[in-house]
Amino acid sequence: EAPARLSLSRGTNGDLISGMRIGIQNMVQGEEALIVIPWYLAYGASRKGNVPAYTAFRYLVRLDSIIPETAE
Repeated sequence: EAPARLSLSRGTNGDLISGMRIGIQNMVQGEEALIVIPWYLAYGASRKGNVPAYTAFRYLVRLDSIIPETAE
């Protein structure tokens, strides 16, 4: 798969879930990490599309590069 380009301030196509933002902020360039996101840092007690309420997530993430955002 092609790498995803994420913005920690804006998210991608909406909002990046809190747990993913926290996990990525604690990584350094070139690092690979298994980010485990508990339900309360994901979508919480609400259903989101096909994702049931109280769903936890696991992502294997590699931070290839950091691109500073420019002021708009």
